[in-house]
Amino acid sequence: MNYAFAVVDDEKKQTEVVKTMLEKYCAENAIEASIAVFSSGTELLKNYAAVYDAIFLDIEMGAVDGIETAKAIRRKDNQTAIIFITRLARFAVKGYEVSALYFLLKPLEYTSFASRMKKIVKYIDGNRTNYIVLSIGNGCVKVLEDKIYYIEAYGHCIVYHTDQGEFTQWEPLKAVEKKLGKGKFFYSDRSHLVNLRYVTDTSSDSVTVNQTLLPISRYKRKSFLEAITVYLGEKE
Repeated sequence: MNYAFAVVDDEKKQTEVVKTMLEKYCAENAIEASIAVFSSGTELLKNYAAVYDAIFLDIEMGAVDGIETAKAIRRKDNQTAIIFITRLARFAVKGYEVSALYFLLKPLEYTSFASRMKKIVKYIDGNRTNYIVLSIGNGCVKVLEDKIYYIEAYGHCIVYHTDQGEFTQWEPLKAVEKKLGKGKFFYSDRSHLVNLRYVTDTSSDSVTVNQTLLPISRYKRKSFLEAITVYLGEKE
């Protein structure tokens, strides 16, 4: 399982301390993770995308402090774990306003940091909802698997049809299939990967998915209907 962390601090030395501790913890626990570093809350919030599992956020920063940054994050992202880093314990009360997970007091010490990280990772695993991160312009967007209606292949690109609209990506449909939860999606033909949750009707040559009529190939019809039967049986 991959994790995405962000470190936000206007002191470069402190940013390196947190980043190094994260890297050490991940290496010791065979965790694959990406770590993004930001020098201010403003930099993080610019083109913010809800893709981080946890954000390590310094409270005492310049123009936009950690509390205000966290409030802005929460307006866009209710899922990420926010971990405040501060020299002053009195800021802990403010954390309740933004559902902060933990407070880490400076100066950081690795043993206590690792102990907290164990709990942070456990929290992330227990609250993680399956999602896919899609590229949009200069940023990205997190799309929940359960909100994808179907995925359609067009030549060398694919189109995600979701409750947030349509998103075009440049990747093979087979590669996407490997990212999705098993048993939830099934091919109706070579070009359409359907979320079985949104199937409302089938016929000999078509399937209705969220009020959209899609083709079922002759070769896929039997296995597609079997997949629906299994899926509905698991829901009961």
